[in-house]
Formats: sequence, structure tokens, C-alpha cells
Amino acid sequence: MKKISKRIISFILIVSLSLMTITAVRADSGWDSNYDAGGWSSSDSGWSSSDSGWSSSDNDWSSSSTYHSSSGSYSGSGGFFLLVVIFVTVFVIIICSKKSIKRSSTVTRRQMGLKTDQFKDVSEELIKSLLPGYTLDKLKKELFNKFVDIQLAWMEFDYDKLRTLCTDELYNSYVAQLEVLKAKFGKNIMEYFDNMGIKVYDIKKENNVITIEVFMAVSFYDYVINTMTNKITRGTKTTKIVNNYKMTFVVSSKEQNIDKCPSCGAPIKDGSSTVCEYCNSTIVKPSNEFVLSKKTNIND
Repeated sequence: MKKISKRIISFILIVSLSLMTITAVRADSGWDSNYDAGGWSSSDSGWSSSDSGWSSSDNDWSSSSTYHSSSGSYSGSGGFFLLVVIFVTVFVIIICSKKSIKRSSTVTRRQMGLKTDQFKDVSEELIKSLLPGYTLDKLKKELFNKFVDIQLAWMEFDYDKLRTLCTDELYNSYVAQLEVLKAKFGKNIMEYFDNMGIKVYDIKKENNVITIEVFMAVSFYDYVINTMTNKITRGTKTTKIVNNYKMTFVVSSKEQNIDKCPSCGAPIKDGSSTVCEYCNSTIVKPSNEFVLSKKTNIND
């Protein structure tokens, strides 16, 4: 009887500790958001490629501890009653934990800490004057889709896609970070994006380039796996995170020729070249598509 009781108590402790170790991860393209327990930089350029924190042992949740029922027998109504009470307790704990996980993905906008009210949309007239054919709603939808495309391209190591969605500086930064991630057999999984609110709070035109300042609140699942084992090494896929972003998108109002490298300023002799012969930076030709030039997390 004592052996059974000890094993059941151990099982309850294991369940409780497992629930306590589940933490949310905040990564996304460029590591703009900190891991809750990982210490990644919140800026695009602040993430160190020399960081050794990708060890899968950091947040591995052991599944080796299991509950085994005893083959021994016991008698007495008191022992049976105690076993029933403990079984019901374990059952209640499991049910409550499932409900808790389910509720974590359906929290209210207030609980999410959304900062939508801090920003105000520019006028519809201003948007139409700078971007003919666009309404405020159409612009918001397109920019949200661009954000999702960037996240998915980051997740899939799709450098060609990223090249068309980001400015030169941001693209080169992302590629450097992804190369380190790939070398450490990591993959950042992001899925089920929900638009929690968008504000286009500034738009202007200068030197044939239109700059759009956007606030965007997005909810999504965000975690990291080891590609060799498919095990989660950072975060959880049962709880969504919510990020508040300030983003800058740019679009050229007309086609432009590039005669200097945006990274080092060296002259570009071959107009069809996509790589600078001096600093080896990738050169992205201007287009009439919206591209992301800056993304900052403003959760804190």
C-alpha cells in the first residue's frame, strides 16, 4: 500500500512540474522578441551569431518519467477509498490543465496587452493621393499579408522569397541569422496568424520612395524545433503569443537604377549583378512592391 501511495504521489508531482515548465516562446523573423527564458535580443541587429544558447537541452521536457501501476494486491475498504480519492484528484488535475491550455489561446484583447489605441490611422485621402487605387482597408490587408509571407519565408529558409520582401540591409541581416540557426539544426515554426489590429499611422513620399509606418498586433504559435529530432527546444505549440510591432514598409513610386552598393557604397559596374564584388552583400533591385525595412517589437 505504501509503495502504491508513493508512486501515485510521485505521478501527481510529475504532472504538476510538467505544467509549471511550459513557457511561451517569442522568436519570429529576426528574433525581434525575447524568449521568456532565453535572453534573445529584441532588436534586428542585436542577436549575436556567436551565441551558444541553441542547445536543445535548455528547454527539453523529459518524458522518461511515467507512472507504473503496482502488481501487488491489498485489502480493506480504507485503502480502496484512498485510491479512489487519489485517482479522482489526478483526473481533476489533468482536466483543469487541459482547460487552462485551451483558455490560453482565447484570452481577451485586454489581457493580451494590445497597444492599438496608442496609434491613429492617417486619412483615407492621404493614402489615395500617394497610392492611387488603394483604400485604407486594402492597404492594411496587403501589409498584413506581407508580414505573414516574411514570417513563412524565414521559417522555411526561403532566401529568394525574403529577398523580394525585405530591403537589402534587413535581408542581409536575416540571412546571417538564419545561417547560424541552420548550422545548429534549428527551425523556427510559426503558424495560425491572427490579425489583432493594424493602424497605418504615417505615410509620406520623398525622392520617389513612399514610406509607410504601421502598427500591427499579431497573434500566432511560435516555437523552435531541432530538425534532427523534431523535438521542441524552445517554447510550446499549445499557447499563442501576441506581439505588438512597429513596422516600416517602403515602395518605390517608379523604377530606379542602382549604381552603388547600399551596404558599402562601392560602385556597381554591372547593372545586372545581384552581389557586390567588394563586400559580397546581396543587392536587391527596387520594385513597385511593398518591402519591409524595419520591424520592432514594442510589447514592453
